[in-house]
Order: sequence, then C-alpha cells, then structure tokens
Amino acid sequence: MDASLHAPRAGVVGGGMMGLAVARELTGRGWQVQLFDGAADLGGLTASVDYGPFTWDRFYHCVLQTDTALLDLLDVIGLGAALRWERTTSGFYHQGRTYSLGSVAEFLRFAPLRFHDRLRLGAFIAACGRVFDGDALEQVSCRDVLRRWCGERVWNVVWRPLLRAKLGPAADSISARFIWDTINRLNSARSGIRKQESIGYVAGGYGRVLDALGDHLRRRGVGLHTNAHVHAVRGEARGGATLVTEDGPVDFDHVFVTANNHAAARMLEAEGEFAARLGGVEFMGVVVGGAVLRRALSPHYILNVSDPSIELTGLIGTSNLVRDGSFAPYHLYYLPRYLVQADPDWQRDEAAWRAFFMDQLQKLAPDLDPADVVSLQVSSARHVQPVLDCGYRERMPGLATPRPNVWLVNTSQCFQGPVNVDLVLRHARNALDELAPRLSLPAPALTT
Repeated sequence: MDASLHAPRAGVVGGGMMGLAVARELTGRGWQVQLFDGAADLGGLTASVDYGPFTWDRFYHCVLQTDTALLDLLDVIGLGAALRWERTTSGFYHQGRTYSLGSVAEFLRFAPLRFHDRLRLGAFIAACGRVFDGDALEQVSCRDVLRRWCGERVWNVVWRPLLRAKLGPAADSISARFIWDTINRLNSARSGIRKQESIGYVAGGYGRVLDALGDHLRRRGVGLHTNAHVHAVRGEARGGATLVTEDGPVDFDHVFVTANNHAAARMLEAEGEFAARLGGVEFMGVVVGGAVLRRALSPHYILNVSDPSIELTGLIGTSNLVRDGSFAPYHLYYLPRYLVQADPDWQRDEAAWRAFFMDQLQKLAPDLDPADVVSLQVSSARHVQPVLDCGYRERMPGLATPRPNVWLVNTSQCFQGPVNVDLVLRHARNALDELAPRLSLPAPALTT
C-alpha cells in the first residue's frame, strides 16, 4: 500500500524562502505538503527581476563559507558546482571620499580615525569572535557597548552613521547582539594573514536557485500554488486546520504560516496577547534601486556609507562579485534605503524613488553622466528585518498560535542578527526540530 496515503497533510502559507524551507523540511520527514503564495512567482526577497539587458536578483545576496545550511541546500538541489567564490574588497565612504578597507594595512591607514581609534576598532572587531557571548549581549544596547569599547570618535564617525542608515530611529535602542552577529558573519568572509574577503554567489543568481528548489520539491510531491491568496487560517479543536482561499477551503492536519506578522495577524484573526506579540515587532523595510550602468563606480563589493549627505546604507557592487560575464558589458549596483514602517517616504511613487536614487548616484559619483544609466529598477519590501532591541527574544512570538494545529514560522523569530538566506534555512529546520515531539515528526532524511 502507498505509504503517502497515510502521511500527514501540511499546508504552508507563504512562498518566500522561509515557506520553501519549511516545505522542504516537512516533505523530508514524510509529510504531504501543499504550499500557497499570493504572488505570481515564488521566492519573496530572493525573486528575480528583469533589468533590461539581463535578469538578476531583486535584492542583493551573497554566500559565505560559514553558510552551512545554504551550502547543504545547494548540494541537495544540484547546484553545488554552480557556486563561485571570488576575492572581494570593502570600502568606506566618508565626507565625500572613498577609503579602501581591503587589507589590515589599509585599515590601519584609515584617515577619518586617529591611530589609537583604529586600534580600538580593530580590537573590538577581533573580540567579537573570541570574547563576547552573543546571548549575554541581547540585554545590552549596541550604543553602550560600541561607545565603551570603541570610544566616542569611532561611534560618531563609523558606527552611529551606519546604524542610523540601516535602522533609522531604532539605531539607539538596538541590542549589541545585532552588531555582534553582523561582525562575526562578515568576519567569516575573511581568511588568511591578510584577512582577504572571499564571498560566493550562484552562477545564474537566485532565479536559478528557486527554479532548482521548486523542481526538487515538486519531485517530492509538494504542490506549489502561486496567485493563491489565503484569506483565513482556522484551527479545529477536534483536529486538523483549514485554509480559506479564493477557491474555497482546503483541509490539512496542520498548517504552517510563514508570512510576515501583519499578514499572519489578519489570516489568524489575532487577538489578545497573541495579537500584541505579533504587533509588537517593529520591522525595517527596504527600498532598493538596482542600477545598471555603462561604467564602474567603485571597485568594492560593499562600500559602506557614513556621510550625512547620502541617505543609503551603502553601495553594493554586485558586478565586483559576479565576474562570469552575466552583466557584460554593464555593471550592476544596488542602492539600499532602509525605512521604519512609519516613515513617510513609503508614500513615494516609483518616479519619485527613481529621482531619489539618481540623486544619490550622482552624489556618490558627481562625474556620472545620466546617459550611462542603462536602467534603474526600484524594488521594495515592507517586512525585511525585525528591530532586535534589548530583550527582543523574550517578546517575540513563538511557534504556537492560539489556533489549534496552526503554527507560526517566520522571520520575526530570527533573533540572531541580520536576516539572510542561511539564517532562514536554519530557523526552518530548528523550528521543525522543536515541533517534532508535538507533531510526531521523524528526523529529516539527509538528502532532502
């Protein structure tokens, strides 16, 4: 008899990387899975967009050698050989000038800081990987730790402008765990005595990853439903749960909601303490200008910006990482502008955002000829990064919801630091491991 006839049935709401990861974990443990997403394409923040001369990721992504969950996924879906590693550099833009920070020697020559300030900054970055305990830092403000360890000048020249560009008014309340995780992740890209960066990407971009992952899931019987809007999720006390879609109700044994907190609250008709936990998470959103240029602007993969005249966290030179000819003869740069939910800039239309990003480009490169801008794609997402302030882990929503047999697995539970694909994959697996005793889930197969 076909064992799948008796396998438990799971519905997954959300087709971003979290939803796809949860679907993969469930099918690897023997469940029948159906995934529903309201968008026309799967992938969420990892989806692709047509830039004109080529198609590439809507938002910027990279792979680090410590991204073990992501590297495992790439091997499983047959893309391990498509991974490319490149030596890259970082830079720092301050008061109209760019400083290269591609080596220890360049760091020690970083003119905006005095020599002893550079030593304090370097000592702090080194200590993040050896001295501090990330869990203990969750109760301490980032501002207090950085000012105490690095000093006022480093705080004012380096950290405060970067944090305010990334987090806006939340910069002063963010926990030190956030910067600890950020530094350790970036440090993992550096190796050798010279501490040179080595960063990876998948040839073909995340569009290729999503195609391969979708094929992998379909071969394992997962139903992937796009343009499928879920209006409500209802748990049944007598057992099971129901998704209410435009095409009618669909019954499952359990439902896993991976959508953002705002959407989850609507679908689950959240109230009381559960609604307060969902609504109590402040999320940063982002608007990104993807600029295709005829000329190079910077030799760096990441150009950090701490100049008050520039309203960006940095300039991401993806063509300085992807050197396989995917963009030739053009150059691709991302210009990220992070916003809190209450920021009035969300009201800008696409034309206003294009004008804004053109202005920022020309401030970074005053000699840039507008005719050298081949295309400028504006992409936005309202829920990208939870604001990880002090004590966040105690207040974040848990996996259980008040609805029987309905579970929440989303990025509001990613308390470890900046959200990235590897963190999402690890969270999906950890969440299913935690729920296993309640759901009688077996351990996942090694090749799922």
